[in-house]
Amino acid sequence: MPAALGTLGLPPALQIAARVARWVVLAGVVVFTLATVYRFAPDRENPKWRWVKWGAATATVLWLIGSWGFSFYVANFSSYNQTYGALAAVAILLLWFMLSAFVFLLGAEINSETEHQTSADTTTGQQEPMGERGAYHADTLGEKP
Repeated sequence: MPAALGTLGLPPALQIAARVARWVVLAGVVVFTLATVYRFAPDRENPKWRWVKWGAATATVLWLIGSWGFSFYVANFSSYNQTYGALAAVAILLLWFMLSAFVFLLGAEINSETEHQTSADTTTGQQEPMGERGAYHADTLGEKP
């Protein structure tokens, strides 16, 4: 993106706006993608969107900050090229994948614990009393902090 903006010859104000817009669009795509994965990927029937939005939003913010911080670290402080030689790019990519996976799993855990903090029946079908719903998080109430 920075190279493309440089060749277009845009005024500095438009270049800054385009750089900010790029991150806003990326954040929107990531939030939507994570919410969709958190909604449909688990082996669970029809979780509600309200149980997946907070984890998706938190994971997106942490992922963007972490990706920016990791990029800054790799560009300014690391010596991967001296350590790994030609495989430095592979080592950096795998480390970024690991950090991204950790953040995405953290978002899923936030969703799970958010749902665990309610006594409302979050399962599908007829409303059942707590203890008879057939799902651990729906049948137990999490500890209050």
